[in-house]
Amino acid sequence: MPKKQYPKWKRSLTGDSRIVHDPAEEAALGPDWLDTLPAQAPVDPLAALRAERDRLAARCAELAQQLEAIRADAAERKPAKKGGSR
Repeated sequence: MPKKQYPKWKRSLTGDSRIVHDPAEEAALGPDWLDTLPAQAPVDPLAALRAERDRLAARCAELAQQLEAIRADAAERKPAKKGGSR
């Protein structure tokens, strides 16, 4: 049975870690990201998970801001109701 290639962890020499889900995501990281780090650079798995959590939390905050802007824009474009509510 062939080994699944994705998702997989990519690690940078700066200590950051990310999970990539396809070749495009992997390519977007650039050449400084490795499948494994050299032996002299141990990776703290909790630090890697925290970095991924922080990256995802930042992305959620970005999306929340975008959603709020979309809602505000929709509210401005919504025509006022004419007449009573009966």
